[in-house]
Amino acid sequence: MHRRCSSKQSSAAAAAAKEAATAAAKEAATAKEAEVAAEEAAVAAEEAAVAAEGAATATQHLQQQQQQQQQQQQQQHGLLCWLSVPNCLLCLLRVPISLAEANRATTSRLGAKTMPA
Repeated sequence: MHRRCSSKQSSAAAAAAKEAATAAAKEAATAKEAEVAAEEAAVAAEEAAVAAEGAATATQHLQQQQQQQQQQQQQQHGLLCWLSVPNCLLCLLRVPISLAEANRATTSRLGAKTMPA
């Protein structure tokens, strides 16, 4: 009977060892999954940083284009206005007026009838 107890104890110990090994394997798998998830999160954060940098660059480029367009419009307005109305005070103040307004001002000064815009 002593052998039988010893055999049962060994079987119980083997089963406990097997359960402990299974639990350890599950924990290792969980740890590996956590490590993989952390790596994926790092990659996603890197991609988000690159996307944010790209968006900032695009915004800056758009702002530069808008500034250039405004400068061109101001230059064109100044040239047209000085050609049609030599004494345009609005150009000196940098307040944009339309070409039609400039033409009306010129024709009014000359005493001619104004043309509808």
